[in-house]
Amino acid sequence: MVVILTDHLVLILEGRELRFRMRKPLPPFAGEVLALLPDGPGVIAWVRSADGERRVFFLDFLRREAQEKVP
Repeated sequence: MVVILTDHLVLILEGRELRFRMRKPLPPFAGEVLALLPDGPGVIAWVRSADGERRVFFLDFLRREAQEKVP
C-alpha cells in the first residue's frame, strides 16, 4: 500500500513502513502497489487508487525522497 500525506509518501510492504519525503507536495492519495521495478539507486513504483487512478513514483532510497513521474 502507498499513502501520500502532502509532503511524505509512505510505502507499506509486508508490515514494514518506509517513509519518503516528497520533492513536490501532492494532495492526499492512497492506493495499492501494482509493481516495483529497480532503477539505479531507487525503485519505480506503479500505484492504483481504489477509484482506479494510476500514478507512477520514483523512490530514491539513498536520499529517502519520492517524486511523481509524469509522462
